[in-house]
Amino acid sequence: MLVITVEETDLGRSEDQKAVLGLIKEFAREITGDLPPDVCDRLIPGLRSLATALVFLAYCDKRPVGLAICFIGFSTFTGRRLINIHDLYVQQRYQRQGVGGCMLKAIERRANELDCGKLTLEVQENNTKAQRFYANFGFEEVRYKAEAGPLRFWQKSLL
Repeated sequence: MLVITVEETDLGRSEDQKAVLGLIKEFAREITGDLPPDVCDRLIPGLRSLATALVFLAYCDKRPVGLAICFIGFSTFTGRRLINIHDLYVQQRYQRQGVGGCMLKAIERRANELDCGKLTLEVQENNTKAQRFYANFGFEEVRYKAEAGPLRFWQKSLL
């Protein structure tokens, strides 16, 4: 049985920086391909510059195997803070072993400490495995009015 621990990182520590960068590079490789060097160079300084950034690392046997990058926001419909889980990644060989669940529990504990009204995240429409995982933790597709259908996450690139 794996011993899993989850810690909120200190991005001032070089060990945490190295673990975060290594895991996000693995994650990006699975989703979009290799991160360009300039993005890698900006990632840690950019996260450190944001007071709203929360970064969690999951460890198995003192080895970083999971990462969650989150941001504190505000919900105008609840009048409370929220935490958006922007990236959640578990190395493939550690998936289905409780690592992701431990990270979600740690994020939820932190959200309760901050008196947040909700947790949010985005998941790809065809990623049914992740959708089932999140649903098992109480997440659901957002619908403000049934007849309006689900919310869709859109973006406009400025690059």
